[in-house]
Amino acid sequence: MQFPIGTTQKDFYVSTTDLAGTLGVTANELSQLHRSSILERIPDPRNKKAVLYPVFDSIRKYCDYRRTKRLAVHEKFLAAKAGREHAQQLAVEMTNRQRGGELVDKARLIQKLEPVVIAFRESLLARSNRLVGELIRTKSRKEKVKRLHEADVDALHVLSDLFIRAGKSDS
Repeated sequence: MQFPIGTTQKDFYVSTTDLAGTLGVTANELSQLHRSSILERIPDPRNKKAVLYPVFDSIRKYCDYRRTKRLAVHEKFLAAKAGREHAQQLAVEMTNRQRGGELVDKARLIQKLEPVVIAFRESLLARSNRLVGELIRTKSRKEKVKRLHEADVDALHVLSDLFIRAGKSDS
């Protein structure tokens, strides 16, 4: 194909086949670009079924289209890269926090605490049966409150002892 000598300001029209060959695309792709309002075309006055494309305008618009697509792909790449880097950073932070003792294994912690909670629950449930007899024998309100307070302190001591034992068995 020969192009007339002149400036790019004075455009001329070529067939679909010629423009497709120049841009390195298929005729179907040119048609899709036209339907997407990227390229303009006019009917060919010599052939009712054919169309003509303005050469320089089409090349400019096709280059813009490709540049825009490339930028969009690059932005997706950068977003994915940032996501990967963020995930790596979180993994490193988590490892450091585990090494520093800030994080613990949830399943292991629950396994450790379950017997403590069960023992404390049993202690609390048994407490009411013990206290009923003591409170009946106690006459004054002040003495009853004192007995309840002592029972509460004993229950907290039981809980504290259970946690201490759980901590020692971990070592």
